[in-house]
This record gives sequence, C-alpha cells and structure tokens, in this order.
Amino acid sequence: MLKIKKTIYWISWLLILYILIMGLYKGGEMLYNYKKLKVNGIESIGIVEKVWRGKCGSGYGYFVKYKFEVNGENYKSISSCTASKTTKVGERYYVLYLEEDPTQSRILFDKKISDQ
Repeated sequence: MLKIKKTIYWISWLLILYILIMGLYKGGEMLYNYKKLKVNGIESIGIVEKVWRGKCGSGYGYFVKYKFEVNGENYKSISSCTASKTTKVGERYYVLYLEEDPTQSRILFDKKISDQ
C-alpha cells in the first residue's frame, strides 16, 4: 500500500512539474512572438467580423474576431481583451503579421482605417 501511495505522489509531482514547464514555455513563446511582431511584423488590412465581451484575467474586456489577407490567402484570428467597447463589426484596422507565419498576427486598434 505504501508503494502505491509513493507512486501516486511522484506521478502527481511529475504532472505538476510538466504543467508548470509547459505554461512557462507557452508564455515565453507568446512573449517572443509579440516582440518578433513588433520588430519584423508586416502590415495588412484587417476587417472586424465579430465583437463580444468576455472574461479576461480578473475582469472583463472586449474580444474581436478579425480577418486579413496575405498574398491572396485569407487568415482569421481573435484579439484577446484589447478592443474597446466602441469597436464595430466591419471596421478596418491595420494588422501586423509575420511573413514566415501569418497565423501569428495582432490587430492594431490604434491604427484604424477611416472610410473617407
């Protein structure tokens, strides 16, 4: 019985360690991609397809689903908690994406394209 308890104890700790390592890895990867976008990102025009309010961290914010085109191919992504509540479907903003991986993108809410 003691051997089973020890085994469960070690498996639990290994699982917790795995979860922590994967969380750190994914967090580091997100930070790396964010910095890479800031330095090497290419601009395209994105169109807001959907806006909704959701839980972010300890509060609530607005999410946006947007689409953009790169070399004739369409891409879609979701911004997380960075939109304002005045953001509307159909509005156009610049989007930064990575040339080698356009699925890595970020919509620039401070660079709205006005229809004048």
